[in-house]
Amino acid sequence: MRTSCREPLGKQAGDAKFRKSGGLVQPQEEHSVDDVLVKVREAARSHISALRDHVNAGIEALERAEATVFAAAERVRGDRRIVAEERSGALQAIATERAICETQLAQQRKEIELERAQLQRERSSLLCNGAQRGKNNADRKDPPLPCLLGQSARFVSMPRAMVLGGFDGDRDHSSTEVLNLKSMEFSPGPKLCVGRSGCATALLDAARVLVIGGFDGFRSLETTEIFNPVDMTLVPGPCMGTCRNACAAVRLDDCSLLVLGGSDDSGELSTTEVLDLGTMSFRPGPFMSSRRNACSAARLDERHIIVLGGSDGSSDLDTSELLSIETMTFSAGPCMSTCRNFCSSCAVGDNKLMIIGGSDGSCSLDTTELLDLRTMLFSEGPRMETCRSGSATIVLDPGCVLVVGGFDGSTHLHASEVLDVGKMVFRPGPRTSIPRSGCAALRCF
Repeated sequence: MRTSCREPLGKQAGDAKFRKSGGLVQPQEEHSVDDVLVKVREAARSHISALRDHVNAGIEALERAEATVFAAAERVRGDRRIVAEERSGALQAIATERAICETQLAQQRKEIELERAQLQRERSSLLCNGAQRGKNNADRKDPPLPCLLGQSARFVSMPRAMVLGGFDGDRDHSSTEVLNLKSMEFSPGPKLCVGRSGCATALLDAARVLVIGGFDGFRSLETTEIFNPVDMTLVPGPCMGTCRNACAAVRLDDCSLLVLGGSDDSGELSTTEVLDLGTMSFRPGPFMSSRRNACSAARLDERHIIVLGGSDGSSDLDTSELLSIETMTFSAGPCMSTCRNFCSSCAVGDNKLMIIGGSDGSCSLDTTELLDLRTMLFSEGPRMETCRSGSATIVLDPGCVLVVGGFDGSTHLHASEVLDVGKMVFRPGPRTSIPRSGCAALRCF
């Protein structure tokens, strides 16, 4: 039996297909993978494109926002420039208006002071003429004219002195007291316009006394008052350029007086001011070489003024300075034997100046010193019965000096003392109605 050598039918069909396709096998699954990859690529491209568009849109939005912010900032800067310019212009206008107002006020103040000075001169002339007419009438023994000044006739005929202001330990006083030199008793006098301790006085003329500066209990004062001893009235005087407490004052000549030193609430002063008696206005004077608060001053002769003691803010002083009236310059003067702050001084005899009391920085003093005007040397003077700083001194007559008020280190004083110039001895004097330290005093002529 012969075996067939032909291949199976299925195998033959498969071989035929293989030959027809060129010998390659392409399964159906390979077509599916390519399609997926193509679709993935397309989706990625689409996603990237969308993302790019989104980023670009974001960048454009940021650029628009940045432009908006920059525009707003520029507007703010512009607004600030406009506000600054408007503010500068307004401030400049205010400053200009203020300067104009201050100039006008200064001019008005000057005109008022000139008018006041003129009225004071006219008033003083009328009062002096009235007093002279009254004297002539009395000499002729005619019936007296009616008195237009109230009690002025009584005061004119009465020799007297006055004590003004001062501090009693509680307050600064505006009251004054009049000393009758015949009875040596004090009685109430006219009131100052304000309370004043540490004030100074100086004669303007026979009918007027200037009360200068001081402290009113709250601040140092630049104001002055004019006292008329004929009718016993006080009216406001010219203002100084600087507030001055515990200053000194002395006449320079017939046309002017000098105010020296003191303190202005911020410190002790080395400055001075000159009052023109014609215009009744102050102007700056020469500088002293030292600051001097609570100093004393006196005119030595026609050419010189001496300033003594005081405090420079760190210590009490024993030095003095001499002012040449001709050159208006200060030079060193003789030294006292003791530092003296809040001392007073007065002429005794023809060639001596007495410096009285004061404080040496540790205690009030009862000592005095005598300056010989021929040798310009100091010597020891008589002792007072009481220690006194901040007292006032009045020459009642060539042989008699009154020292009134002051502070003894623990008590503000009522008591006074009288110096017998011939014997150089102090004795008790009359008492004021209230304690008065830092008071001023004057002899009414």
